[in-house]
Amino acid sequence: MRGSVKPVAPRWYAVQTRSNHEHKCERYLAARTVEAFLPAYEARSVWSDRVVTLRKPLFRGYLFARLEASGPSRLAVLRAPGFVRLVGFGADPSPVADDTVESLRLAVAGGAARPCAFVREGTRVVIRTGPLRGASGIIGTHGRKRILVVSVELL
Repeated sequence: MRGSVKPVAPRWYAVQTRSNHEHKCERYLAARTVEAFLPAYEARSVWSDRVVTLRKPLFRGYLFARLEASGPSRLAVLRAPGFVRLVGFGADPSPVADDTVESLRLAVAGGAARPCAFVREGTRVVIRTGPLRGASGIIGTHGRKRILVVSVELL
């Protein structure tokens, strides 16, 4: 079969969004039948007149989308409101392993995914329980925000 192109299966990619556009981007992609996953957790917030439960992104400014390297699903991501870029090296986006996204899904579904504010910058941590057990990382900062830098095989 000379000249035939083997179809490429959709892969997960990390999508960077503008600040506070994660939910809007996720809804936009879902409306266009692009599988999107926004790891989020519930947090209670006290407003002046009531207490509300908010769904906050676990990784602020990022979500995951399953798409073909080229095709209509990639175009939908590129047109999403608040889209900044597909995360990767140079001009090429790097796919995220399916099992990494599945582990995140399990952690979020089980309520085990939460940001932690009690560890100092530069501290090496290892996740001891849950689906991400054994993953390690270093607490760092990004601007005024504290982050956990976790070694992901693809990056």
